[in-house]
Amino acid sequence: MKCCAGWLKTGMIVCGLAGGLGWLWQSGGELTGLTVGTTNWPDLWSVDRVVSSRFADDWYFVDEAAPPAERPAPGRDGPERSWGPGFWDQLTRRDAVRYPGDEGKNHTRIKDTFRPIVAQTSKSVVRIYCDNEPATLGLIVNADGQILTKASQLKGHITCQVAGGKKYPLTVLGVLREHDLALGKIDAPNLAPADWRKAETPPLGNFLITPDGNGDVVALGVVSVAPRKISAPSGILGILLGQTDRGPKIERVLEGSAAEQAGLLVNDVILQVNEWEVKSRESMIELIGNFRPGEKLSLKILRNGTKLEIGATLGRPETGRPVTARGFRRTEDERLAGDLSERRGGFAQALQHDTVLRPYQCGGPVVDLDGKVAGINIARADRVASYALPANVVQEALRELQTGKHPAGPELQGTNADRLREKIQQLQEALASAEKSQAATNEEVEKLRAELEKTDEPSEKLRDSLDKAEKSHESAVAAEQKARQELANAQKQLRQLD
Repeated sequence: MKCCAGWLKTGMIVCGLAGGLGWLWQSGGELTGLTVGTTNWPDLWSVDRVVSSRFADDWYFVDEAAPPAERPAPGRDGPERSWGPGFWDQLTRRDAVRYPGDEGKNHTRIKDTFRPIVAQTSKSVVRIYCDNEPATLGLIVNADGQILTKASQLKGHITCQVAGGKKYPLTVLGVLREHDLALGKIDAPNLAPADWRKAETPPLGNFLITPDGNGDVVALGVVSVAPRKISAPSGILGILLGQTDRGPKIERVLEGSAAEQAGLLVNDVILQVNEWEVKSRESMIELIGNFRPGEKLSLKILRNGTKLEIGATLGRPETGRPVTARGFRRTEDERLAGDLSERRGGFAQALQHDTVLRPYQCGGPVVDLDGKVAGINIARADRVASYALPANVVQEALRELQTGKHPAGPELQGTNADRLREKIQQLQEALASAEKSQAATNEEVEKLRAELEKTDEPSEKLRDSLDKAEKSHESAVAAEQKARQELANAQKQLRQLD
């Protein structure tokens, strides 16, 4: 590992570590911190004064802001770091002393240092709720109440919380699929539009700050890869299809799949996907292949003679994450990364940074050190990467959305009350169908059990038929319970709006 050194006016050393990061940065002209890390983990020491420095000898530093009792004792785990043999091992060892804490650049004390920078932009940040659950952040783009946010996170009953905590219904005006951006509108006074970065995208190594709407810093990161195209695989539902005269019929729903979460059942016949009719198994597969993971589909199906409309959010078939008998297996990287955005690819241009975000913390602005909006966080991608759409890309997309040429899909159109009334009607139909399906599967189970009891030596075929019927009945019961709960929730939300 190599080291380069240079002197500040104060005579303090600035170190850069090959394969890692090392800064002495200044706030208001005063030295405030040193960040040192490897490619796997960051460490941070708060530095108020370098006591002495002798290149190629010993390097001492101390946090004078900490009470004496909290300062580490000198020695192997103390503030002394030797430039001699074993220096780098001492500097990067996991159990070495780290001030002000193990969270590195996202420690509360460090984030608080950046609060003044995002104070103004924070007023332009909103929190968006879907069905009363935090879904994404958003950015106020003009005083008329227009808001940009991440489209694939939106569903159901949508409200928007502005700075100060007040909530307003949000109407979705349009969606631009290629960027996963949605333009919405709220009826609220005294809104503060965002102030965009005029310069080029922040260069590699520059800090980026993600603020919330309360004046706080959500997380800090560093630009790690210049803007580039981010490809994406095709989305999948997670069903096995057969064929009937009416259209493709579901023969199996994989556990944990998008289809199971949407409430699709075995023997459902798919009639239409969004505005396209489907007549065959092959055309259904080809059509789904045109959509990306995280995108929402409106499926018209035939279930026990009743036509229903069901919404589904496509999943993603990761390389190394095979479809098994029990559904989808997460990769080791996915488990280490925690929650990732469903739509985290398929962007014409996005810059990569290392800010650790959760999916519901995307959709809002990422800010440079001048307090200007450098882009919109569009996805948490993996263990060490988040993606942001650069400011110039976002502003171009905003102008396109404002033309009205990209209306939202049927699941996002109209007012919240209109959508809820439509949803309630669909859920009532779904519940009636689920009750019918539950009764039919229960009748089949009872019939097969009776046959089994009458037979002295039941065949393997009869046992298999009973096993399949019992599983179908369990799925039907679960679907009925889910439809009943969703109906109750939607009715409650409509009462709150009325």
